[in-house]
Amino acid sequence: MPRLDIDTTTIEVAARALAKFKLDYPDRITVWVEAEDSQLDIKIGSIAKHKNEGAMRHHIYFYKTDGLMEV
Repeated sequence: MPRLDIDTTTIEVAARALAKFKLDYPDRITVWVEAEDSQLDIKIGSIAKHKNEGAMRHHIYFYKTDGLMEV
């Protein structure tokens, strides 16, 4: 069985990132969330709520500045 290898701090930061994402991008749906080893910056993949509004986009949440940027 696969094991979840993530610590509580990373989960808390990911939750903050997702909350900010929901506020900043209300017309997008989160598809995946990823954290790099030994980093608290969170990568988010999203799609538009409506088919005609664009394809998959990627975003990065910066832990130190509480900033969210589309890349």
